[in-house]
Amino acid sequence: MKMSYLFMKFDFEEFNKGKLYMVKEAREKYAWDSKERKETDEYEGVQLKLEVKQDTYKYPTKDGEVEGLNLNEEVTVIVKDGNIDDYKSLVTEGFSAPIPVEIVDWKDVDYFERKGANSTLRVFGDVKEANQSTTTSTTTSSF
Repeated sequence: MKMSYLFMKFDFEEFNKGKLYMVKEAREKYAWDSKERKETDEYEGVQLKLEVKQDTYKYPTKDGEVEGLNLNEEVTVIVKDGNIDDYKSLVTEGFSAPIPVEIVDWKDVDYFERKGANSTLRVFGDVKEANQSTTTSTTTSSF
């Protein structure tokens, strides 16, 4: 099949189960002009680069269930019309302890898998500081 990735749907709701993230970067996002091949002045929101820091999801493998397969993987979250000042305090810098966050209120997901390269997952939603008392396990946590 040619370009079969266009027809695959990524089950983000299932993927997001058992995960906590850390914010590695927050920046303003502007629309991209593909014709001019550059950013425009049209503000779209905030772009957050997250890293999976806790993954308690049980992945079925041929050797049985395994936890933590997506630890340290990166996810991009686009907060439409977001304000960068609302997210700066969540960014982990230097030797500061990471602030656990969850991806919430997501509306759409773009997933692209490339041969020989890392997959790209972009979520259109929001993040909020995690309430750690509701997590079921911290055995694979890096927090």
